[in-house]
Amino acid sequence: MNDIDEKAVEECIEGLNPSLAKRAKRRVTARIHAFFAATAPGLEHLCLAELLELPLSEKKASVVPGGVEFTGKLHDCYLANLHLRTANRVLMRVCHFRATGFAALEKRLAAVDWELFLPPKGPFRVSVASSKSRLYHRGAVAQRFQESIARRMGPGFDAA
Repeated sequence: MNDIDEKAVEECIEGLNPSLAKRAKRRVTARIHAFFAATAPGLEHLCLAELLELPLSEKKASVVPGGVEFTGKLHDCYLANLHLRTANRVLMRVCHFRATGFAALEKRLAAVDWELFLPPKGPFRVSVASSKSRLYHRGAVAQRFQESIARRMGPGFDAA
């Protein structure tokens, strides 16, 4: 990471308690994550070509319906978000798991370190899409997400 990125990371974690700041550096900024660059239909291959021209830490990327999946560090996400002209947004996949029922979903959601990805006092929005899933009730899935995140973040967190 360059000096600008180091300053940005320091500003983001400023005000956090020291142990949380250390965890954020180790588990978010230093690790390799999966990202998704969403693009308009038909522009996926052009987006992939743009992405592979960037000086990313890893050159693993593939075209999927709706965009391009790639792996890299948080710095790579910043580069992609700044320089990709064909992508309309870049998303980080926080976790991936299989849940065959609401009990399994709640258990998996409770294990995610939400405090590393969400601001401590900020409202958040959950949007759920479900296809070929036993958990077809999108409202119930969204409710489980909101409750799990609110429990993890503690009292005073706005689960809007």
